[in-house]
Amino acid sequence: MKKKKPSPLCSSSIEVPVNNIITKVLVDTGAAISLIHETTLQNMTHKPIDACSLKEVHTANSGFISLIGLVHLNVQVNHLNTGVDVYVTRDLVCPMLLGRDWIQMNHV
Repeated sequence: MKKKKPSPLCSSSIEVPVNNIITKVLVDTGAAISLIHETTLQNMTHKPIDACSLKEVHTANSGFISLIGLVHLNVQVNHLNTGVDVYVTRDLVCPMLLGRDWIQMNHV
């Protein structure tokens, strides 16, 4: 099956510190989960990537994103430090995506 990328509709991009590294992050109200590209993660110090039972997720435009694992990261927005469990993937078109899981947990 052909893999498609997530839609940036209803989203905005911000540059914020993620584990103290300035990172371009897409805040996506249409995404249920938060994701980070494996290459972006390699540029920062982080806890080990945990295995996850979820191996792939469907995108809004009927594609799939394969998942490598799950990692906990710290995201700072407007001097507010937040923690988020992020799925690691090679199939993301942006460096990092914060989904509704992060939005709802932090009342953004």
